[in-house]
Amino acid sequence: MAASWGPESSLSQLVVLLLGEKQSGKSSAGNIILGKPAFRKKTTHSSKDTGTIFGIQITVVDTPGWLTSCTTPDRVSQDLCRGVSLCQPEPHVILLVLPTTSTFGPEEWRAMEAQLRLLQTPIWQRAMVLFTHGDLLGKLINI
Repeated sequence: MAASWGPESSLSQLVVLLLGEKQSGKSSAGNIILGKPAFRKKTTHSSKDTGTIFGIQITVVDTPGWLTSCTTPDRVSQDLCRGVSLCQPEPHVILLVLPTTSTFGPEEWRAMEAQLRLLQTPIWQRAMVLFTHGDLLGKLINI
């Protein structure tokens, strides 16, 4: 069932896919969204967890982060693709998690594009950027 966002819609479920570099705060963001410690800080495999917020079932899929300064291992790239498959039927929102503690220049853009191309799914219609302070977010809120 796809989400409908019109004035007469009744959204009953939402699927969120978290993507970003290593240590960008993806897991912390997922924990904040679900309001519980669902994801560990060092994600090595895509995983999902659910919760209910204001009567809406939220499914969050956390993925391992890619590397900017060197080649991302194939297993990480494959696991990012696996993350998309955990979003059945498809993600409603794709959060590109970017830390404010580092720069996002041409090298980071190329690394992100390389990983997003592997997903073989159109993401820009659903993409939102979430700026974080890395993994410090979870510590500040005690989740």
